[in-house]
Amino acid sequence: MNARLFHLGTILILFAFASVGGCECGDDDDDDGGGGTALDDDTSGPDDDSTGADDDVDDDATDDDFVDDDSGDDDTADDDTTDDDTGDDDTADDDTFDDDTADDDTADDDEDVIVDVRVLTLNIQNPLFAGDPLDDRTQVVADFINDAQPDFVALQEVTQNLFQRNVGEVLSEKTGYDYVFRQTHYLPFLAEEGVGILSMHPIEWHDSVGLPHPEFPLLLSRAILGVRVTTEVGSFQFFGSHWTISSLPAFKADQATAALDFIYSHPSDNPAFFAGDLNAEPDMIAMRVLRGEDVWNGKTGDLVDAWLDVHPGDPGYTHPSDDPEKRIDYIYVIPGADSSFETLSCEVVLTEEVGGTRASDHAGVLCDFRLTI
Repeated sequence: MNARLFHLGTILILFAFASVGGCECGDDDDDDGGGGTALDDDTSGPDDDSTGADDDVDDDATDDDFVDDDSGDDDTADDDTTDDDTGDDDTADDDTFDDDTADDDTADDDEDVIVDVRVLTLNIQNPLFAGDPLDDRTQVVADFINDAQPDFVALQEVTQNLFQRNVGEVLSEKTGYDYVFRQTHYLPFLAEEGVGILSMHPIEWHDSVGLPHPEFPLLLSRAILGVRVTTEVGSFQFFGSHWTISSLPAFKADQATAALDFIYSHPSDNPAFFAGDLNAEPDMIAMRVLRGEDVWNGKTGDLVDAWLDVHPGDPGYTHPSDDPEKRIDYIYVIPGADSSFETLSCEVVLTEEVGGTRASDHAGVLCDFRLTI
C-alpha cells in the first residue's frame, strides 16, 4: 500500500473510530479456515499414516495447545496459537512434496532424500483499495494456485468483515488447501485484515506472534505466522508476515529481529521458508540483517534471499504490479540444521490482467527448491 492509500485509510479509520466513540476491540475468534488435504505420495514407498491435525506433536519451543490471539493488538513476543483441527479434507489432488529419490523401498535409512518444494507469496490487496471486484480477483488467485500447485502460500492483506467472508477461507475452499489466519488490522465497520497461510499439506501446528511498532495500537498491528506440516519424507515449517509501511529503517529492523527471534524459537533439521510483503527494499538494513550481512541490536540472521540466489543481477521488482519499480515481496530460505537446499528457480508472477481482472497491486513471487534431507 503506498503512502496516498495509507493516508486515505487513516482518514477512514479515524472517522470510523470517532463515530463509535472509542470502540473497544476485543479478540477475534480463531479462524482456521478450510479443511486439510490428504497427502498423496508420488513415491513408491508405503502410504503416509499422517492425518494432519496431530495435537500431540512434539515442539521443543512452544506448547501446541495455547490459544491463538487474533485481535491484532499484541505487539509482544507472546506465543498465540491453537492446534489446527482442520486437517480433515481429503479432496486435493497431487498434494505432496515431490520426492525425487529412487523407488527402492529397501534403501538405507541414512540415504539422503531429495525433495522438491514450491513456495508462493502474494499480497492479495485489501478490497478497500482495489479497482477490480474482489470475487473476480479471488478467482484469478485461486486459478493460479490450482495451476501452479505450490506447497505453501503466504498471503497478506487477507480481509473479512460482517458482509464478506475471509478471503483466505474462500481460497481454501477453491483450492482444497489447508488454511490458518492471524488478524492484525481492525478497521471499525470497514474490515478486518491479517496474514494467512495456505498449505497443500495438512497443517498439524501453527503459531503467531505480534511484531513491534504497530501503526495504530489496537487498530493496525503486524505479526508473523508459522505452520508445520509432516509428510512421508519429513516435517517442514513455513512462516509468513506483512511488515510496517513506516519509512523509518529502525522500525523495519526491529521487526526483522523480532521475526528472526520467532523463527529461531522453532528450529528444524530441514530447511524452512519465510515469505511475505516486507515493505522494505533489498538494500535496507532490515533485509541485510535477515541475510546476515548486518547486525541490529546485537542480532543477525542467516536467511537466504531466494531471488538473489538465482537472479543476483535482476532487481525482481514486484510493486506495483502494473508497472513494478521496487522489490518488497520476498521468499527466504531458513537453512536446516542437518540438511541442504538448492534454489532451482524464482519468478515474478501475476503481473498481467487475466480476463480484464488484475489479481492485486502486488505481483507474486513463485520459487522452486530442491532439498537434500
